[in-house]
Amino acid sequence: MPDFKDNLETRLLLLRRRLEEKQAPLRLERIARGRLRLDVAGTMTLETGGDDRTA
Repeated sequence: MPDFKDNLETRLLLLRRRLEEKQAPLRLERIARGRLRLDVAGTMTLETGGDDRTA
């Protein structure tokens, strides 16, 4: 499990940096150990898509 955790933390850190570099309206903020907050500038709309995968 530690390898998985390290990989997830690394990916989240890279995503955070990319969002900052692109000045995206989304930001990931670290609020506590192991906790992140998604910060959205403006209005956000969530849409669901159809799942075409078969089991």
